[in-house]
Amino acid sequence: MKYTPSAQAFLWLLFVGGSFLVYKMAVML
Repeated sequence: MKYTPSAQAFLWLLFVGGSFLVYKMAVML
């Protein structure tokens, strides 16, 4: 299975975005 640079960048942004949301929720609690 081969990933294109755009797909890899999308997955990276999704991972970073998810981590950021978890961090924000943890701070709000």
